Amino acid sequence: MSTVLVCPLDHLAATLQTSGATDLVTFASPGNSPTGLPADLRHLALEFNDIPAPRKGYLEPRREHIDALLEFVRAWDGHRPLVLNCWMGISRSTAAAALTLAALEHQPDCATIARRLRLASPSATPNPLMIALGDEALQLDGALSQAITAIGRGAEACTGTPFELTVDIAKRAQNG
Repeated sequence: MSTVLVCPLDHLAATLQTSGATDLVTFASPGNSPTGLPADLRHLALEFNDIPAPRKGYLEPRREHIDALLEFVRAWDGHRPLVLNCWMGISRSTAAAALTLAALEHQPDCATIARRLRLASPSATPNPLMIALGDEALQLDGALSQAITAIGRGAEACTGTPFELTVDIAKRAQNG
């Protein structure tokens, strides 16, 4: 089993240091990606605003962002943890966690993925546009969107608490 770690920005340095992770995906508003990261880190920085729909003056999640995420996680070898990070660790990174599991699990069960996410993070409130775009990219026919909607909005929180999920990448899904 391989480990996916999810954390807010204020826990990123400690998460990288203690986990020994060599793969990182960060989600930030345009121009605000973290700096000063270890040079040997395989890092994908995706910059867009945490909004659920297009809005004037903001950059919403787009299909090319999701395609880049899926390509990156599919190239992850799973030997060391994969870290998913966003500003608060509540919306973009938790959406990425659900999409990562759906992309890497053999015959993903979207309802189980959503329940695992909720158990691991009571505050998780995955960005719905990211989920919808991922649902489309992974050809899940709306199943992941429905499953995430079914777990409801996460508990109120000022910032998310770091958490982990596991995935068996030995049986990678061939989704997408």
